[in-house]
Amino acid sequence: NKKFDKDFCESLPNEITIFSGNISQEVAEVFAKKNIWHINFLSDEIFAIQNSHLTAEGILGLLIYEQEKSIFDTNILILGSGRVGKTLAELFGKIGVNFKMAANSLATYESCFYFSKNNYLGNDYKNHLDEFDVIVNSVPSKILTQEDADNINSNCLFLEIASIPTLEGLTHEFKYVLCPALPQKFSAESAGKLPYECF
Repeated sequence: NKKFDKDFCESLPNEITIFSGNISQEVAEVFAKKNIWHINFLSDEIFAIQNSHLTAEGILGLLIYEQEKSIFDTNILILGSGRVGKTLAELFGKIGVNFKMAANSLATYESCFYFSKNNYLGNDYKNHLDEFDVIVNSVPSKILTQEDADNINSNCLFLEIASIPTLEGLTHEFKYVLCPALPQKFSAESAGKLPYECF
């Protein structure tokens, strides 16, 4: 989960091996200069999918821990339909939780109907933000404006699982929870076994 910056990477010894997620071009250049072998976990699709399962479990744990309502009494919006969004939707569908998904492209929007019968394309979800008890954001981009944040109910739980906080710089009254490294927090043993088994 660590985000590498240039200064930190310059301090590393030469000719070592680093296992991590995605890195910037700037960091890749430092690694090349120092002859550091970088193994990107997320370039392995099997690892990424299995890691998304552990992340979805962590989100479920947070939903139970962070709110006073039963998960079966909540109306949930999943922003994003990538690996984590789809895995979370699959989990919610299996246990019978009420949720909708929002997708940016037509192709991903259509695939959302494998999991939920009511979904949003593009920014259509923004007209319904006040209807949700829980919003889970998996989109690594600042997709919400201050007006959007103002339209979210003050009693809403907003779980930020994306690497880029979408509410950075915005004011809000609802509960906003940053959720980095969920597999490490909720299923550390399984999260530790996963790279060993994949690499």
